Amino acid sequence: MAKGLNLKNIKLPGDDELADTAGALFGRLEQIPVDLIDRNPDQPRTAFSDEEIAELADSIREHDLAQPICVRPPLAGRYTLIAGERRLRAFKLLGRPTIPTFVTSARDPEVLALLENIQRVDLTPIELSAALAKLRKRHARLEDLARATGKSISYLSRTLAIQDLPGSILAEFAEHRGKLSQAKLDELVSVKDADLQRAMWEAVKNGDSSLALRAMKRAAPKAGASEAGAPADLVARTMKRVDAMTRDVSTLRGNATALDAGQRAKLKQLHDEVTAMLRELGELG
Repeated sequence: MAKGLNLKNIKLPGDDELADTAGALFGRLEQIPVDLIDRNPDQPRTAFSDEEIAELADSIREHDLAQPICVRPPLAGRYTLIAGERRLRAFKLLGRPTIPTFVTSARDPEVLALLENIQRVDLTPIELSAALAKLRKRHARLEDLARATGKSISYLSRTLAIQDLPGSILAEFAEHRGKLSQAKLDELVSVKDADLQRAMWEAVKNGDSSLALRAMKRAAPKAGASEAGAPADLVARTMKRVDAMTRDVSTLRGNATALDAGQRAKLKQLHDEVTAMLRELGELG
């Protein structure tokens, strides 16, 4: 068993807030037999490829373990994994009998497991959405969840919306994952009509682009939009805002160097939307 460590002096990789509170969350660092550790039932990731575990094992063999795993205190002689399943699998593959482990009785260790996986593991969209949904049960407001995960509120909203997709779509996610870019997924979850979502999903399966999905969404009948003048009114109102925004952006150019990364990302999103619309209208090559 390893000597107890003062974790206030340890800087864990990953989220700064998680690292800063490590001393409060963990107790002692120990060497735990790998055969006494059971997987975490709350682990959001369910699939691990042999290739990625082998690559991690090679890295551990060459550079050693960069971060200990985390478990709950033993019950009937066995520990339950909180975070670090990939590392545990890699240690087993290497044939190492014990693994450096933090044993914690933190108040809500499931939150720690979900946070670590959201920050460090390439989850599928469904797995990530399910993990965020579990976290939201503990952090009711999106603002709290955003602070806990370091993700933007808009990103969280889009990802959580995956949970509301029809079950027939969710059942086919894994099979067609390679055809589903983030842009296509965003278009899909932005629609509330289940029938339209299914039609757009069929388009995804056929390899249609995100622009094609956006066109489907725009062509769909709008609820309460039966008045003939409604589209023209919408265009007129929107263009008034565009005129004002154009003046504001022109003024902003003189202070462009003060923009942070998030603000620049919003401008890029606006640029992409305008470019896509002009291309659809044939104004761009």
